[in-house]
Amino acid sequence: MKCGQRFHCCWYVAMGMACAALLVSGEPTHVARCLAQSTADSASDEYKLAVGLYKQQRWALAAETLRQFVKAHPRHAKVAPARLYLGLTLVNLRDYQAAREVLRGYIADYPNSRELPHALYRVAECSYFLDDLKSAEREFQAFLRKAPRDPLGEYAYPYLADTQLRLGKPDKALAS
Repeated sequence: MKCGQRFHCCWYVAMGMACAALLVSGEPTHVARCLAQSTADSASDEYKLAVGLYKQQRWALAAETLRQFVKAHPRHAKVAPARLYLGLTLVNLRDYQAAREVLRGYIADYPNSRELPHALYRVAECSYFLDDLKSAEREFQAFLRKAPRDPLGEYAYPYLADTQLRLGKPDKALAS
């Protein structure tokens, strides 16, 4: 049994025992509230665990926990940041193909997100590392157009220029 599964088992056993005690006491409405609260608390705890693993740079565990969270709680309030964290975690694992897919989905689903520039940059970076140069060029240009003052622009310009040189566009590379 994996760490995350053991946590879930212990959590559900404890909540089950608490709800059973309420049921024996003859309070069925409290049982329903208890179960609803335990599910909400469990989802928040799963999210906090995943973010904690991310912050500790435990990339493989963070990715697994974030995937489980997104799959188990697709309507949770924290699913958007969880998807972003998952994409960033996959970048750190150098799984650029999977990271790009997750981050493209995030961009499509949350076009007004405050974190959009970061996601746009990482998608372009993934395309660059995958040698998908046409996509990288288009995505770096989109990032620079949508977030011209973002600090990641300092990194985007050299990547864009290198991409354009490799695509045989030296004039555009000089202009970048």
